[in-house]
Amino acid sequence: MVFFYDGRAISPYWVSDPPTQVPVPENIQQDLRDKEIHFRLRYDLIQLVGSLGLEFPNLDEE
Repeated sequence: MVFFYDGRAISPYWVSDPPTQVPVPENIQQDLRDKEIHFRLRYDLIQLVGSLGLEFPNLDEE
């Protein structure tokens, strides 16, 4: 979004980006159904969230 000064106020002026063509591998459907890939993605996600140092309430302790 680009902002322009119109004399008395700043008004938003929408400038859309041109569409892009994203290359998609031909075997993407097979990869999406592969259990090994799901396992690795889940592991990577758990490692990422664990490295963020977020505080989670322990709902079991009451």
